[in-house]
Amino acid sequence: ESDDTRYPVPTPELRTVTGVAGTLQVASITFTPQVTDAYSCLAPRMRFTFALLTSAERDYPMIIVSDQGVPNALTPELEDRIIATLLPG
Repeated sequence: ESDDTRYPVPTPELRTVTGVAGTLQVASITFTPQVTDAYSCLAPRMRFTFALLTSAERDYPMIIVSDQGVPNALTPELEDRIIATLLPG
């Protein structure tokens, strides 16, 4: 927020996803945004998911930010299907 208030970060949920280019390490956190009326948020919850594909040459990250608690929200299973498509550069 604009007043530099910091809120605790939940412990990440860790998992692995087998994709077309190998096994990826995945971490997700889901939280309820702490916003003032001046900065309203339409989604009651948000999830941030980070995946990392590592090759001999470099790392390839993917970040998915998804609203939760709204119609047609991304599920972890659908995120995993998207993450599984990550290919090295």
